[in-house]
Amino acid sequence: MACVAAFFLIFHALDTLRSRNVESGFDVKTLAATIGETDIASTQQSRQRLVQRVAYGGFLADVIGVVDSGVVDRKRGATLWPGLLWFIPRFIWPAKPTLSIGGWYATAVLGWSGKGEAAVTVPGDFYLNFGVTGVFFGMLAYGVVLRLLYDRFIVNEGTAMGLCLFVPIFMTFALTIERNLGSIVGEAGLLLCALTIVLFSLTTHPHARSSRVRRIG
Repeated sequence: MACVAAFFLIFHALDTLRSRNVESGFDVKTLAATIGETDIASTQQSRQRLVQRVAYGGFLADVIGVVDSGVVDRKRGATLWPGLLWFIPRFIWPAKPTLSIGGWYATAVLGWSGKGEAAVTVPGDFYLNFGVTGVFFGMLAYGVVLRLLYDRFIVNEGTAMGLCLFVPIFMTFALTIERNLGSIVGEAGLLLCALTIVLFSLTTHPHARSSRVRRIG
């Protein structure tokens, strides 16, 4: 409960500073001063914004609305398959499609100005491509993949390395569901490669050093 209260207070302070268009960096002193100015009205506004941030149903409804009204044509997998090619560097493939479609969705569909990204959501991405059928089978596959990763790294592996690999990947898939699938897959793939290299280095170098010591001795 204390963690939830601390999270809300920090969110409230950051939300208040953003609403004031504070340009300087946020430090602990500024956050503490903002928390000290908390009143009922500002707390209610922050709570409403927090609910809006995590209420992905509204974002999904927006995607359904623009697709069903004909503002956007169905993509038929066009926003999904680039996620399978995340490992190809852009300097090798300059025309590589952008994995995240949040910027395109914000400017071209919703008419936003600036460089912000709008929440498409994973189910919204599936709906944008294949409608209700895509949402059903896509989210089913989404859950199955996470379950297979859990079985591989936690149940079967049962080691600290397996846990270190699974948790960041799971958190990436679970906490970024407001984005489209391609960008999530790309980020998870890069994270998995980086973690694998680091953990491999940590687990193999001690053995190599010990073997060299034995040969010298």
